[in-house]
This record gives sequence, C-alpha cells and structure tokens, in this order.
Amino acid sequence: MHPWEVELGETVQLITDQADRVAPTRVVFDSVSEMRLLAEEPLRFRRQVLALKQFFAARKATVLLLEELILNGNRGDLQLLSLSHGVIRLERWTLDFGGARRRVEITKMRGHHVQRGLA
Repeated sequence: MHPWEVELGETVQLITDQADRVAPTRVVFDSVSEMRLLAEEPLRFRRQVLALKQFFAARKATVLLLEELILNGNRGDLQLLSLSHGVIRLERWTLDFGGARRRVEITKMRGHHVQRGLA
C-alpha cells in the first residue's frame, strides 16, 4: 500500500464525516492542488473528485473547487474542468504603471446561456 492511498482516503473520510455532521449548503475546497498532490496519480484524483461530487450532489450542496493556475499558457486540468458544472476564472495582474487590474471570465456554466468575453 502506498502512503498516498492512506492519506487521501483518511482526508476524504474526514471531509465526508464533517459534512454529514454539519450538513453544509456550500463547501469550498481551497485548493484542489493539495488533493492532487495526495492522489499522486491523475486517475486516482479524478475518481476522488467524482466521488466527492456525487457525495455533495446527494446532499444538494454547492461546491467550489479552487485551483491556482500558473500562467505560461496553462489552462488548467481539463479533466477537472470537464467534471465541473461551471468554471469561473479570476485574474489579477499588475501593470508597469497604475494599479492592479482584475477581470472575471465565465468560461462554462451548464444549463445557462452566458455572455462571452471578459468583464
């Protein structure tokens, strides 16, 4: 048995036990990068995210999965994006002059028409 199999399983068990006790309507995972590191393998990570998705869907909870993207053309984990009902991208950058700039982009929202482009 690998350490990640025990660590990830224990972590998810703690999460589900706490969710059963508290019965939250909203849950935030900050950040899923930590879960990915515990999983070590993409397939194991995907299976765990699917299991959590089903667990919280049965309890009608809204779940936000936060993931920090490193620029250089990285558009994120495509498997994770495919599992999500909605994807909201937040950006912040600093110019050589003036204050910081921010923008929001809704790249995916199942079941809803969204206006394309950046705001």
